Amino acid sequence: MRCPPGTTLVTAADRGTCTRPDGRPHGPVVERFPDGGLRLEGSYDAGEKHGPWRTYYDGGVLRAEAHYDHGKPTGTWVEYFADGKPATERAHRRDGAESLSGRGVVGRADVARCSGHAEPAPGDREQELLVVVDAAVGALAP
Repeated sequence: MRCPPGTTLVTAADRGTCTRPDGRPHGPVVERFPDGGLRLEGSYDAGEKHGPWRTYYDGGVLRAEAHYDHGKPTGTWVEYFADGKPATERAHRRDGAESLSGRGVVGRADVARCSGHAEPAPGDREQELLVVVDAAVGALAP
């Protein structure tokens, strides 16, 4: 892992982070499973998450993909089943507010994910989620 100029690589048994002299993370961050497999990869800019962040299942399959713009959630975030198929998708507003729209497998998808089954159970279906949350006032509107 290469750190940006002016930063120092700080490592632990399962984590590597580039850190500025003021202690804030800056640059890439990597976390690993005990067997050395990749668990998380992302990047910081002056202490704030910035750019793509990815987490992985033990074994290397992509588990989730998220994007940040200087600490604010942005873009489309996707969660995946253990077989690599998309489970949920959420689109964040540009201002980073918690307003979301997206789609996902509903029904027994959570049971399938928790039990380790890669496929949704029969009868599950995709459903558009049309809920908008206005975090500024705490209102919920369909």
